[in-house]
Amino acid sequence: MRELAKLRALTAPERRLFLFCLAGTLLVSAGLAIFGFRRVRDAMSRWPKPREARYPAPAALARARSVARVVAIVAGRGPVRASCLRRSLLLWWILRHDGIETALRIGVSREGGAFHAHAWVEHSGLPLNDEADIARRFPPFEQNFSAPAQRAS
Repeated sequence: MRELAKLRALTAPERRLFLFCLAGTLLVSAGLAIFGFRRVRDAMSRWPKPREARYPAPAALARARSVARVVAIVAGRGPVRASCLRRSLLLWWILRHDGIETALRIGVSREGGAFHAHAWVEHSGLPLNDEADIARRFPPFEQNFSAPAQRAS
């Protein structure tokens, strides 16, 4: 019942975004499985072209958090349980299309002898789809993984 209440609480634009995210999660998951991270990220960075910034700073953060909330709902309940990388790629892509500047971060930790990796999206240095201390728990690489890799000529 609680899950249904979350869906009912979505606004009409958030419901449309929810449906888009259902399809997007499937596409991102299939793309990663078939083509790998770099090719999927590069394709997502080329299409569609990012819009001009439509939101002033406070509104951009509110929009980014709203999109992150909808992506999280879909990621946990959709037909494909989206990993942190799938969820973060989809969130980054939607916000990029909206003209909201973000960074895709990937961090690693070694806990109890096991290697763990985690991905999240930041806007103005603030994690959107994770806890505020995520960079402490998973120190991120300095690279912004949302930027396509520079190819040697």
